[in-house]
Amino acid sequence: PAATSFTFPNQAHAYSFVIPDTGLVESNVLTVVLSQKAQPVDMYLYATLDAGHGSCACLSDMGNGSEAQISLGSICGALISEEIWYPTCYVNASCAGATQSGTYSDLYFAPSCRNEHDMLDHNYMGSNRPYRYTYAGLSPGMYTLVLQSTAQCRDYATCSDTLPFSFSLSVHGNYNSTAAVAEFDIQIPFQISEKGGVEDWIVMARRGDSFIIRLQDCCPHSYLLVDVDFIAPNGTVLVGLGRRDSAQVVVSNVPGNGNYTVRIMAYGTTTDTYVDDIGSNSVLISKRQIYTNVTSTSINSTVQLGVPQLGSRAIATFSVGGLDISSSIDIVFGRLSSHTFNPRIGVFVAENATGADALSCRCVQPHDVMSDVGSTCGFHSMTDHSPWCYVENESCSAATLVDGHYVNTYCMPGWTYISGYATTRDVVRLRNVELAYEGLYAIAVEEFKCASCNFNYVADFTIGISSSSGESGQIVPVNEAVNGQIDFVGDVDRYVVVGEAGDSYVIRFRDCCPTGYIYMDADVVSPNGTVISGTGYRDSQQILVSNIPESGNYTIVIRTYGDITDVNADDVGSYQFTVWKRRVFDDVSAASLDSQSEVEVAELGSRKVLTFAVAENDVGSSVDVVFGELSNARFDVRMGVFVQENATGAQDLACKCVSPEGMTVSDGNICDFHTVSDDRPWCYVSNDT
Repeated sequence: PAATSFTFPNQAHAYSFVIPDTGLVESNVLTVVLSQKAQPVDMYLYATLDAGHGSCACLSDMGNGSEAQISLGSICGALISEEIWYPTCYVNASCAGATQSGTYSDLYFAPSCRNEHDMLDHNYMGSNRPYRYTYAGLSPGMYTLVLQSTAQCRDYATCSDTLPFSFSLSVHGNYNSTAAVAEFDIQIPFQISEKGGVEDWIVMARRGDSFIIRLQDCCPHSYLLVDVDFIAPNGTVLVGLGRRDSAQVVVSNVPGNGNYTVRIMAYGTTTDTYVDDIGSNSVLISKRQIYTNVTSTSINSTVQLGVPQLGSRAIATFSVGGLDISSSIDIVFGRLSSHTFNPRIGVFVAENATGADALSCRCVQPHDVMSDVGSTCGFHSMTDHSPWCYVENESCSAATLVDGHYVNTYCMPGWTYISGYATTRDVVRLRNVELAYEGLYAIAVEEFKCASCNFNYVADFTIGISSSSGESGQIVPVNEAVNGQIDFVGDVDRYVVVGEAGDSYVIRFRDCCPTGYIYMDADVVSPNGTVISGTGYRDSQQILVSNIPESGNYTIVIRTYGDITDVNADDVGSYQFTVWKRRVFDDVSAASLDSQSEVEVAELGSRKVLTFAVAENDVGSSVDVVFGELSNARFDVRMGVFVQENATGAQDLACKCVSPEGMTVSDGNICDFHTVSDDRPWCYVSNDT
């Protein structure tokens, strides 16, 4: 019945029902929902003997002492004359609720029984809150449910409250062949109209499929709070929601082909306030695309991707061969359509790529791990958000120790993880990802969530891949402006400056960035591939390169400004820069006392040097030196007066340049630039005076 009621005390109700033979094992669940309950209730579940249980049947052969026992009561009846409420059966020790006899220690009896029935379960419901009782695994046959007042209510004095209560009884097979087939990626409305009722949908799945089952994002007061179960074709509940605060079920890597059931019922555990609710809501069932949403792309290009279903992935693959082997690339994720989508990005190389079989991070199968515990590279459990892999050791990027084995929690079967990042920002740049192997690479993007969090959003976005290494590039002249263009998201430009050992440079981007110009970042790479200087800061659009160590081609690598998650990393647009060759020691002009000289600093970062001679008759005199009539009021002057160390008597000066004992040229010349990024030369001097 949908609902019934009775009034305490002195009442009991028995209900019989039949489980049909569906041919499935453990295919049926009994659900009893009680509401408006004012008194404690005992509930007993019985199976007729033909239902095939038998473990709790009344015993006719009571063994030792049977005559004495029979004289106390029948095989199934009152044990003693005072026990007038509940007949008692002699049973074996495995019977649910069996109690050992105090008089005959080798005998057990059930506190309540029915002739020709097995007692399967006894449940005491003492709370006055609504109550849900479930019993799973009912085989075909006839069953009886008995609800009656508890021992506390046998005495009228303890049962002053005689208000009635109602309850609902429903029996549901865990496989419902008449349920509708679910349509994916649309909101499906439903109605729970009877207390204890359920709504079922069939999901047709193949082995390895994964799903997201999501209830209405926001539940206004008129909507029903529900639980969700995902049930296998054999009736086993694989995944369940079980909590109201997470209206989403993640189902990963189903174990076999067949028709699975999505079941929805009113929310709650045993005594939750909501278990007897009725009402409406809607559900969204999505099939997750984890390995199938794949697009081919190439280096030095962009690709438009999307995560069209909750919990899905987008994958871009590209080939590496020829001159690209042992080079590096920048990968930029940007142009995100939904700013609430938190990206998780992984870069993988195919395990069959040339040389990749030696990677320490490749998927392995531990000898002591059975395949049914978790595949080499797959989902560990039905509720995992992302696949994970057993890996060789802790040197694998992002590897963690789980049950004595190292695992990488972001992987793809047949691929090895080499780099990645997860963030709540809109943009991700992975710099200088090394392409060490010949073969296929993949970039995988999914919504980043913790193990207990929901998948909430879908999005479209752009992935840009650009070469970031190599000497190839336009040779640029010094002291002349160069115009460039970031053509696509992640684009990296390279220029070459031909330098001589000891040269110094200032590389400066356009001083002011009007609309249409973008913030830039740049590195200077020596002929041996070492980054010797870079900007690294948006508020300093200038690079200093001092006293380069060797002659050759120096590469200027230019990309949009930003570190891993800077908002400017996915910019495109125009830029301008100039490579100024600094004249530090070689722009020298002669001057004389009692005269003026017209001079200029013609290149950024350079010096102008004026020399004048002091004759013997001027020794001991003094001079004024005046700097003035400046053509550029923004030029901040630094002026120094020096005497040549070989001047007569100057050898004894305390501040002269010295060469410290043991100091090598590689540590810094006696008077020179100490590092390639110094803005002016410096000297070792005698002492602190």
